[in-house]
Amino acid sequence: MTRPYRYVPVDGLRHAVERSVEPESVCEALCGHEIARVPTHWSATQGCWATCWRCEAMWREHEGIPPNTHVPQAALAAQARLLATTPLLLVLGRLALATTLGHGHARHRHAPHPYTVLLALRRVLGSFCPATPAEGSPRPQNRATRTGRREAPRA
Repeated sequence: MTRPYRYVPVDGLRHAVERSVEPESVCEALCGHEIARVPTHWSATQGCWATCWRCEAMWREHEGIPPNTHVPQAALAAQARLLATTPLLLVLGRLALATTLGHGHARHRHAPHPYTVLLALRRVLGSFCPATPAEGSPRPQNRATRTGRREAPRA
């Protein structure tokens, strides 16, 4: 017996799409998530991604299977937050890459120093933040205003 839906890995989750959908086409998942390109092949790790809980709930309802009671509500809420915070995950992914790769060579396998993490965060967020300060923000400090010492005027 052939099922009317199949699962494909897209955007960090496995979404259910109709079996009749052609590979490399645009479609909508069972949960309503728009899929820009249905993948033809995927890696073994992508096949192990978590199943979209909305797709699974709708699939179970379509097949007449009772809802999955073994999934804790916290896991469902965490998966919903994952979908809502995709840009944050992108930043955190870039941050992890920046702290592990460093100066073009692989670092030792230990946790990075907190200062290194802060510098990497500054580098990563710099690409998302505008270069000019916003109106009303304090002016940049120079050495004299940081230390509180005034330099003598130059002649």
